Amino acid sequence: MGRRGGVVGCVANGCAVLSVLLLLFVGYVMTSIWLKNRQAEERAEDVVTDAVQQTRWRLSREAEDGSLLGTEIQRAVEDKRPVRGRSEVRRDGRRVTVTVYYTGFVGGWLGPSGDDSGCYRFAVVPAAALPPVSVRELPEEECGFRTEPLRRRPPADIVEDVTDELRAAVAEGGPEAAAEDDVWRTDGVRIETTEIRDGQLTVLARLFGEDGTRSKYCYEFRASDKPVTVTAKKLNEDGCYRIGQGAGHQG
Repeated sequence: MGRRGGVVGCVANGCAVLSVLLLLFVGYVMTSIWLKNRQAEERAEDVVTDAVQQTRWRLSREAEDGSLLGTEIQRAVEDKRPVRGRSEVRRDGRRVTVTVYYTGFVGGWLGPSGDDSGCYRFAVVPAAALPPVSVRELPEEECGFRTEPLRRRPPADIVEDVTDELRAAVAEGGPEAAAEDDVWRTDGVRIETTEIRDGQLTVLARLFGEDGTRSKYCYEFRASDKPVTVTAKKLNEDGCYRIGQGAGHQG
């Protein structure tokens, strides 16, 4: 009777209270985890929204000189954590449409995490002023390229864009401006050597091909402003380990 009475007394006096407290604690933990994950999801949504606005502004800025090159689009659609962007470009006369699939992720491992994604289409007509860039969100199936293997642009196309950007930079600020131009921060372009001598910029750079680092090509770019001249020449692989001699074809 004593043992049975002790059990009854526990239930009456404390065990039920402990059970309720345990349930409340578990509920609090679960609610806290849910709230933190929801906050992480909201932050992921914010980074995607910010990326869309930044892309819109960059495209407008890059197009204000009357053209919008592929390298400029690459830099406008940044692919950096916590947000990644993949794009598809179409041209119809002067009108350029850039469709971008963004994925944003924050947190991870043992802490709270959240992710967001979205398909957006930007439309711009380059002009000699800050042109308006329209943007609208699309169903994700409109970004069908998001599931395809990632391939870079052909190196020949990148070379053409690099020479165009260098020509504008050297005309505006000379070889020094060309050496610091944003074109060298384009994904798939990596400088190996830079030299300015006798008013001429020489850059040895590797361009990564459509298969990424498995295919890379060495090019020599030269730029001078008296007169404004930009040349590009493809070198052998070992050419990127030294400043080459001789000019390439005029760009």
